[in-house]
Amino acid sequence: MIIYYDSKTGNVERFVRKLSASTGWDCVKVADAPVVSEKGHLITYTTKIGCVPASTERFLQENHPYVLSVSSSGNRNWGPNFALAADKIARQY
Repeated sequence: MIIYYDSKTGNVERFVRKLSASTGWDCVKVADAPVVSEKGHLITYTTKIGCVPASTERFLQENHPYVLSVSSSGNRNWGPNFALAADKIARQY
């Protein structure tokens, strides 16, 4: 399994490193993978109270056929907008 991830504050990156250490899965930062060739899972963050980060959008423009599933982090103070980026990505792609 390969995990593609995008992290702004380091929270997603910390989570992904722990995930990789416990599972052995390969993890690749989207900024380091402009074009991919393996199917995998995307973990990103939610920004601006419910939006998909621009860096994640750029990654998906070229690579969405390789993204099998998506998860997102966010700020719980955003209520119904918490982790909304994953829902938006799933609907669009």
